[in-house]
Amino acid sequence: MRPAGLAFAGPFAQVRLRALLAASVARWVAAARRLLPGGEPSVADLLTEGEKAHAARRFPAAHAAFRRAAIAGSAEAAYRLGLMQARSEGVQGSMGDAAAWYRRAAEAGHQDAQFQLGAIHLTGADTHGLRMEEGGVRDALFPNGVAVERDHDAAMRWLAAAAPKPEAQAALGDMYRRGLGVPVDHDMARRWYVLAAEQGLAAAEFALGDIHYQGLGVEPDMALAADWYEKAAEKGEPRAQVALAAMLRSGAGRPVDEKRAAELFAAAAEKGEPRAELQAGLLHIKGEHLAHDVDRGETLMRRAAKQGLLPAILALAEFYSRGEGLPPDLREAAIWYERAAAMGDVASQFIIGRMYATGSGVAQNLREAARWFLKAAEGGHPTAAHNVAVFHMKGTGVPQDAGIAAAWYRRAAEAGLPAAQAQLGRMLAAGTGVERDGKEAVAWLTRAAEAGDGEAKTALALMHLRGEAVGRDPKRGEQLLTEAAEGGHADAGYMVGMRLLPTDAAGAARWIARAAEAGHVQAQFQLAVMLCQGSGVATDLVAAVAWYERAAEKGHRLARYNLAVMRQKGQGCEADPVEALAWFEAAGEQGLGVAARAVADIYRNGRGVPADAEAAQRWQEIAEREAAGGA
Repeated sequence: MRPAGLAFAGPFAQVRLRALLAASVARWVAAARRLLPGGEPSVADLLTEGEKAHAARRFPAAHAAFRRAAIAGSAEAAYRLGLMQARSEGVQGSMGDAAAWYRRAAEAGHQDAQFQLGAIHLTGADTHGLRMEEGGVRDALFPNGVAVERDHDAAMRWLAAAAPKPEAQAALGDMYRRGLGVPVDHDMARRWYVLAAEQGLAAAEFALGDIHYQGLGVEPDMALAADWYEKAAEKGEPRAQVALAAMLRSGAGRPVDEKRAAELFAAAAEKGEPRAELQAGLLHIKGEHLAHDVDRGETLMRRAAKQGLLPAILALAEFYSRGEGLPPDLREAAIWYERAAAMGDVASQFIIGRMYATGSGVAQNLREAARWFLKAAEGGHPTAAHNVAVFHMKGTGVPQDAGIAAAWYRRAAEAGLPAAQAQLGRMLAAGTGVERDGKEAVAWLTRAAEAGDGEAKTALALMHLRGEAVGRDPKRGEQLLTEAAEGGHADAGYMVGMRLLPTDAAGAARWIARAAEAGHVQAQFQLAVMLCQGSGVATDLVAAVAWYERAAEKGHRLARYNLAVMRQKGQGCEADPVEALAWFEAAGEQGLGVAARAVADIYRNGRGVPADAEAAQRWQEIAEREAAGGA
């Protein structure tokens, strides 16, 4: 029944009257053209012949019969030819030709043709898959063209003519709802939807659900929205099934019913609705209200993702990254993260940038990493902006440029990232890439330090200890340095340890050991020295060798030299002259003269290796150059 108080006067009634008159004219024209003159087959016979041929998929024969009937004035035949052109049945499809046949039938009052023609003009249509240059052969083959431009005025005219048809009524509702060719008018949209819904059109029922859910021209009414969604869902409308399922999950307009929601998602997923495929896929993976089936869940999510649904693409990327129910597959995760990144998802741009930077799931490519970090940074991702700054500071994947680095550090700092605030403060203090500004440097370092950033606390501590840009305040400096060290900042821990060393060797050893464990190379070297000397710790040559080795592997030349000495003498380890020589040479190549002389002596005297006068001379010259200041 029509809802009480719904009026149909004015333009709305006039549109319906024109549609009824057009239908009457169409019936008169059809009656007048029922028979062809002479002994030719009648229009009715030709239509029957075309329908039989079409049913048997003998499309050329169907096309020929429909064409003869259409030329004789049959609107139905012209409509059928339009369908065949649109579907490329027996002919090379052309939306231009399809529209021409639809127009011929529409002008004779054929409602289905009027609706098809209105729908084509509403969105515009192109002939997919046709690869021909304009002009020449294409114009000869397709005189009506291969595309139809969007024309909302024409769409309104033809859909209004077809308005007794519920699909046309719903399309008119869409035009008023979205303001396509007419001003947005939610009340008029609702009227058209009601007419279509009264004829049982599920799409109109779904649209009315949206009208009441979103409160378009009416007060939001969750219960009424759910009623309309329910009607459409019962007819198998997948969008309505998804909407109703969401309401059943949240308890909006209906009591919460997770089981029925899952069933509706599953039903809509069977029809290829991407949001339903995503939700049903997630439920299958979790085994919540649908059978636990990881493979089925993965398949459904892939289907949704392949339809371009961004939430499905993100869910699939995360699924492969975490390996829920299956081993993680970072290669597959990278594919989907990159697809989401290409669609403009900022978080995915950052993630794929990180994957390219680390070589996770893709071949390491620092240029690609920089490109994606830049996109994410331009999209407002603070950590990506920080990474772009780091890349420019180091020349990683991009030209080295401290000025650009400073600009990106500032952008990340202004977004509230403490690590960027600390780096910007340090650059301002040193005048690196920016004009030196001690006052602003202190301000940024203070902000970062208050947020707990150890780098900022350490930098600010040194400024207080040295009286740089702030009044000299050793007590405040020591406090900040200790706070940073206690927070796990390795540089600060090393500095606290070295400051304690003259008066509290045991306390110094604890801080230095903590920094060494955190990977601080100078702390690793210092700890090895203290273990050799028994300073603040018990003497332990074996442990000393281990710490020298860790520092040596990171390039610390004195650690390399001391390790070589201990390997040569067998202190804390078995003597190994070959390995000792390798470490002496490594330190010598870094410019340590005493190491170069040791290598020269080994080759000259053949200590653990064959004597080699030429090598001894070469290393002696290296040692002498170092002693002379590298001249």
